[in-house]
Amino acid sequence: MCSMICPLPANDEDMLELQEDLTEAVSCLLEARGYTHLSKSIPFFKTGLRICTARHESPRQSQLIHCIFESDPLSIDRIGVSELLDIKKNKSKEDHVILICSHISNQLQRALCQEEFSCETLTTSEVNPAIPRHYLVPNYRHIQSPLEIQQIENRFGPRSLFPKLIHNQDPIMRYFGFPPDSILEVIPKNQNPSIEYRHVIAAS
Repeated sequence: MCSMICPLPANDEDMLELQEDLTEAVSCLLEARGYTHLSKSIPFFKTGLRICTARHESPRQSQLIHCIFESDPLSIDRIGVSELLDIKKNKSKEDHVILICSHISNQLQRALCQEEFSCETLTTSEVNPAIPRHYLVPNYRHIQSPLEIQQIENRFGPRSLFPKLIHNQDPIMRYFGFPPDSILEVIPKNQNPSIEYRHVIAAS
């Protein structure tokens, strides 16, 4: 299990360990979301960030994801919105971008909104791979087959009656990135798991 290091690194050795931990955490996050063929991360312009790309295994999801993350915890202060816009300009509408850094400043958030840049933002603590591995966090399966969804609703009733999970608010939902209106199969991590279903809804 890889662990996230939050304090600022004291020396080059600590910096290298931080980079390795975050790179592994990004790999765990993308794998948990069903992305494969993760590319080797490369420097993101001269911002002190790194970027990697992965492809989703399901044709119903975004085909490509561009994950931009820190190579050092001070790099967020050097992010240029122009570089992020360059990614937007060269990606297709189906692609997705995630920005991961130790803190999401209000200034950056406003800049991204003003530039109408569709970008998911996560803090480094939110991509800690220990989150989905915790024994209290169940296993999730994102059900995408319309036929399977119809069979579930025929058996258990319409999705509007399922227990709700709020997209982009619940820490687990932020980790897995399930979109609103998703139907999830929930399997507890115990000896006698009973399968249940949840409906992901948009934040009001």
